[in-house]
Amino acid sequence: MALHDDERSIEVHVCHSLSREPEVQDTLLSLLAAPDAPAPGEVLVVMPDLEAGAPLIDRVFGTAPRERAVPYTITGQA
Repeated sequence: MALHDDERSIEVHVCHSLSREPEVQDTLLSLLAAPDAPAPGEVLVVMPDLEAGAPLIDRVFGTAPRERAVPYTITGQA
């Protein structure tokens, strides 16, 4: 199956540090604000070191002001 040029169902973001990984929040906000946006439960964000990254995720997503809030759940921790 060929993908359309504007297909965005899979995206890969190169982040230069573990602390930068959760900061792709702006990308998620843009995605969720689009007219044909997926539901938050249809979005999966994967990071290579979840145990180390989970506190950073909570720091970025858990303290966001209401207008920048993205609902999230961290799963897969030991």
